[in-house]
Amino acid sequence: MIGTIASLVPVGTFPVYQLDQGEPFNLLAPYNLIGAIGYALWLVAYILVIRKGFKDKTYAIPLLPICLNFTWEFMDSWILPDPVFFWKWVDRAWFLLDVAILYQLFRYGRKEQKIPEIQRWFYPLVIVTLLLAFWGQYTFVTTFHDTLGFIAAFAINLVMSIIFPFFYFARRDLHGLSWGAAWCKLIGTGLASIQCIFLFPKIHPLSPVAYSPLSPYSFFYFLFIAIFIFDCIYVGLLWRARKQRVVAADRA
Repeated sequence: MIGTIASLVPVGTFPVYQLDQGEPFNLLAPYNLIGAIGYALWLVAYILVIRKGFKDKTYAIPLLPICLNFTWEFMDSWILPDPVFFWKWVDRAWFLLDVAILYQLFRYGRKEQKIPEIQRWFYPLVIVTLLLAFWGQYTFVTTFHDTLGFIAAFAINLVMSIIFPFFYFARRDLHGLSWGAAWCKLIGTGLASIQCIFLFPKIHPLSPVAYSPLSPYSFFYFLFIAIFIFDCIYVGLLWRARKQRVVAADRA
């Protein structure tokens, strides 16, 4: 099993991320400390999601993001090379929490489906989605040399952020929707984005001649901003729904 996983590691660490070339990684650099706070908030978000899921007997993250996130955490924890010890163990902590989130999807997900065909074929659909998610992400990081999984991680984050408002519209009674987790995701991803603005030029140096005239990191900036916008929309929707509940309770 270990040998099989080891064989999946991208051959060599293509020098897109150059942690082993140039200055050593400094965990105590201000931008890395900001990122560490963001990672901690993501751990809190996972815990709040799991707590809410068990309390409401449902899954508290949409199906597709669960599958994307679980397979990314597995890949980043056990397959992709990661020279930063702290990052590796943060990934593994996320992965363990993702196991609980995936369990909730299998345990409670089928009864939540409103479309009869999806309810009937729910378990095969989840398994196929997990397999395709892993296949797509692994081929992406090996094709585009995203050997630390940064681009894949923020792309998944954007998918999650876009789907969450639709998740809210499907659950206007707010069951399975965690107010605290929504805030932790918004702030945590925002802090991680700030970290990457300073970190990427050090570990991912690009020539501005060969890339966008806007910035060699313009795609990353798109991801950061788009995620923040959709996270704000989701938090705003939850705030409005909570406020309406308070008003209705006062009138009653």
